[in-house]
Amino acid sequence: MPDSLPSIEFARALLALKQRTGRGYRDLASTIYVSTAALHRYCAGKALPPEFGSVKRLARLAGMRASELDSLYRLWLMAQLESGPARQQ
Repeated sequence: MPDSLPSIEFARALLALKQRTGRGYRDLASTIYVSTAALHRYCAGKALPPEFGSVKRLARLAGMRASELDSLYRLWLMAQLESGPARQQ
């Protein structure tokens, strides 16, 4: 993933959500239906979720409001566009 603003911001937002839940990677991953390794890659900015559903589930666990979720969705879209299909997992 290139070191560009949307990708970096998205990874930081996911890590902040993960921290907001107070839960570990393994626990969160099983709850939002992704692998532990995938969740770690998403939060580290090494990959993007291929669909927004897992991000939405994480956001709800973290207590994110609808308006915040809309912003996160836009950021995910921008990161998807900049990365192209080769870097999505």
